[in-house]
Amino acid sequence: MTIHNYLKKNYYRVMKYKLLLLCLFIFSHSLYSNNITISTVEGLPLSDICSYILQKVYDKAGYELEIRSMPPARATFESTSGRVDGETHRIESYGESHPELIKVPFPIYSIEISLFTISDNPARYATKKDFPQYRFTILRGIKNSKDLTSSFLHVNEVDNAMTMFQLLQMGRTDFAVMSNIYGKAFLEKSKIDGIITHDIPLQVTDMFHYLHKDHADLVPIIDKTLRDLSTSGELVQIKLDAEEQVYKVE
Repeated sequence: MTIHNYLKKNYYRVMKYKLLLLCLFIFSHSLYSNNITISTVEGLPLSDICSYILQKVYDKAGYELEIRSMPPARATFESTSGRVDGETHRIESYGESHPELIKVPFPIYSIEISLFTISDNPARYATKKDFPQYRFTILRGIKNSKDLTSSFLHVNEVDNAMTMFQLLQMGRTDFAVMSNIYGKAFLEKSKIDGIITHDIPLQVTDMFHYLHKDHADLVPIIDKTLRDLSTSGELVQIKLDAEEQVYKVE
């Protein structure tokens, strides 16, 4: 074999290996790019609901989604540092203090701060302008609840949800203030009957999905998927399914 033929044969062999490596790289990159990992705040019914919704959304968009539960501060650190690809849900202003994250414009869920009361309490028919005269109970340390009831005349703070609902049952308060999701999940889990929510929520807050800026190209894809699901009516059903999953936790 001449040197020329030897070099020619080895050149083609090297090129085949290079082509094989390139194909493997493209294939593995494709698999990797379709896998997204995000954080969520552990131990909250809202986190469970938003996680359920996003699993359906990402599946519809053709992506594999992994969600890791962790404490609030850790969830923020992991997402802003790029160790994970984003967070399940935060309020609209969250991105203002965390420029590393990009908000998906279409909200994934809305959380209501509701008034829980006994079904036979006349307070259930109160109008918003009448609220200040009634007795309210809030959870100690929840600043948002304290702010929302700051103009009310009779506000009591307690340490846990069970105490709130016990006060309602004993007739020692008219309204217990907490998120609709948490309250309903707690009532379901505790098997407490006879408590309803007032028709008028104290506050409604939209929750948004955030992605790290390294995944800016994914934002319009997830946003469009959410809008398409909303237009078709599927998103409403997904939310209902998510709530049912949470409320029926044993």
